[in-house]
Amino acid sequence: MQITSNRIFSFTLQVLLAVAAGVWLWLFLPPLQDLRLLQGVPTFYPILAALVIPQCLPWKWLRFVAALVASTWYMTHYFSPVASPLASIAWLLRADAAQLHAMLSGLPAADPLVTHLFLWVLAVLYWLVAYAAHRPRLWWLYNVLGLAVLAVMDGNTTVHPDAALIGICLIALLVGGLRPLLQSAQQSAPILGSPLRALAPLALVTGLLTTFAWVIPKPGAVWANPFQAQQVGSGGGSTEKVIGYQTDSSHLGGSFSMNNAPVLSVVTPYPAYLRGQVLYDYTGKGWIPGVSTHQPLESDGTVPRLQNASFSASLPTRTVKQAVHILSRSLHTDVVFGAYQLVRVAGPSQREEVAFAAANPETGTVVGPWNEPGKTYTATSQELVDPSSILAKLPPLPSDLGARVQLWPEDVRTNGLQLPSRLPPRVQKLTEMVVRKDRNEYDIVERLIDYLQNNCTYQIADVPVPGPNHDYVDQFLFDSKRGYCDNFASALAVMLRTVGIPTRFVTGFAVGDTDPNYSGPGSRYIVRNSDAHSWVEVYFPRAGWVPFDPTPGFVMPFAPPKATQPAIGSERAPKQPAPESKPQTKPSTTADSDAKSGAAGRVWTFHWPRWANQVLMALGVLLVCLAVLFYRRLRLAWWLWRWPKAAPLAGFTPAMLRLVRALDASGDSGIRDNDTSFLYRQRTLRDLAVELERYPVAHEDGVRLLRIAESYWYGGITPTQEELSRARAVWKDWLGAIVRQRGGWVRTTASLWARLRLARRKKR
Repeated sequence: MQITSNRIFSFTLQVLLAVAAGVWLWLFLPPLQDLRLLQGVPTFYPILAALVIPQCLPWKWLRFVAALVASTWYMTHYFSPVASPLASIAWLLRADAAQLHAMLSGLPAADPLVTHLFLWVLAVLYWLVAYAAHRPRLWWLYNVLGLAVLAVMDGNTTVHPDAALIGICLIALLVGGLRPLLQSAQQSAPILGSPLRALAPLALVTGLLTTFAWVIPKPGAVWANPFQAQQVGSGGGSTEKVIGYQTDSSHLGGSFSMNNAPVLSVVTPYPAYLRGQVLYDYTGKGWIPGVSTHQPLESDGTVPRLQNASFSASLPTRTVKQAVHILSRSLHTDVVFGAYQLVRVAGPSQREEVAFAAANPETGTVVGPWNEPGKTYTATSQELVDPSSILAKLPPLPSDLGARVQLWPEDVRTNGLQLPSRLPPRVQKLTEMVVRKDRNEYDIVERLIDYLQNNCTYQIADVPVPGPNHDYVDQFLFDSKRGYCDNFASALAVMLRTVGIPTRFVTGFAVGDTDPNYSGPGSRYIVRNSDAHSWVEVYFPRAGWVPFDPTPGFVMPFAPPKATQPAIGSERAPKQPAPESKPQTKPSTTADSDAKSGAAGRVWTFHWPRWANQVLMALGVLLVCLAVLFYRRLRLAWWLWRWPKAAPLAGFTPAMLRLVRALDASGDSGIRDNDTSFLYRQRTLRDLAVELERYPVAHEDGVRLLRIAESYWYGGITPTQEELSRARAVWKDWLGAIVRQRGGWVRTTASLWARLRLARRKKR
């Protein structure tokens, strides 16, 4: 009866630990969703349940099967376009294979592969946490790391996972108190008093700590971002950076110095901004892409695009074909630049490179393999003709903010109106004061642009970085009132959102300088690092997304009407004078040693082939698989190497201690009876003789090995070279048998083969 009750109690504790591990992992998912790194968190609850339930059962193989079935069901349920289960699984395998090939080729990961990999990462993380729940040191290490991650998130983002922090602490203490009870139940040791009495001290400490945390004051964050190597302050400058295109806009601010190194040359019929990334989410410190996916381009290079991703077909446009040539290694991005809306992308002669390009159909951002010096691609785009006259005649917006928000399509409303919860209210009050009662959207945008250009100063020096308690836009509008394109574009985008008008933040390059030595068709513009720029796109009903540039000294270039021919080199966006003059760039010389102008030149540099990445990835996966498959044999080879034949006496003692530890790790604890005191008793060499019957090792050889060790350790009798040689052979067979019997599914076959060999030896 006592044994049965202990088993029931042990099973109950295992269930509690499995559930606690699932809850521990689940606490991290809502903060990730708040950071827009994850979406649809409630849909993952069945996956966690499918991981927790098999963890409570003794069959370990069932855990992998449950994870496989649950992940496959999730992917086919939410992603598969077909209804048949078998057809859905076949579709999933083909889609994963195609996306994996694209990812190994250098493209960004995309769905369904991203979600599928995330589900398996979630399963592996749960297994690790559940394993750690039975290992005290590992469990506390995981909790310290988890709390550190949540603390960094709390102090450096607009997300404050207070509930997760408290939950992690409570679960850590709960598991720490349940583990001794589980060990006692598994060892059939008596529990002093009831389980509730054993948990009483833990409950008391937890209650006191929770009460203390609840009543103490809650000051705001007072420490700076450890990942941002810049000085913070409300009015002072910061560590100076160099102007250039940056793919990370999550932490804006700080002073810049000019960098006039050429990065691109663009042959185009008329000037245009080079559009790069489009960012939706404003965090209070900068801009992040949010949740986004990429789709491969079509075979002819056509860029996929959603319905509300660009401007409306009702606006006048011109088709622009641009030849873009990469000049410098300083362009650390795989973004494909082109005029406003990319329609098609193609390489000069290697059309197969289009297969390695992908696009975000929601924003029109394209990424591709043309980011090395000497690479050239052709970007065909749709460029807007000046739409101001059309926008000014659009119907007025509703005066009620709620009705205005409902005017936009759902996807535009969700992404284009996002604002951080801690945005200071005075930003919206200032916006309402500037726009007054105006309801024409185009007039509202122009009023705000005029306000920014007339009340804020363009400069790149002595620009502050927002501190932990400062908002980037609020600091620019009310404190510093100085900055560059990032400040002006962010301010316009955020101010428009406060009055219910969707916006998005765009990064790219301004027009650049004309090359006077170019005599081919159209004009050639040399684009430098100092031409890196940012602007805003505003959504209009019946018109879609339209670009605006609020930075003083910059004018958004539009395509000329179709009735007129562009005068080559005559249209140029006026720019703010730079602190130092930019030298003219000739086709054969540049200021950058890596730069190169002229598409016909040859670059004598080694380019790592793309197939080599796939080969290295395959070799890496193969090595990992071999290491997992032959882990025990490799470990045995390491042990054997530690007892060399050249020095048999020096390696004898460490080898015998290794044998004892291997027997302990395999669960062979010596005496098998109802007395639990053997768990706390020191084992002797005589105890090891009992284990000889469990392994295919000759009994007399094993006894001789143990006698040699006993005589050497306790009697001071040094074994001869012949005895050491025979002892090493027996030790090798015994240790190898232990490793084989711990080898999982190969254990039975290996053990049977070893016993057959032993039987043959005896017959001989």
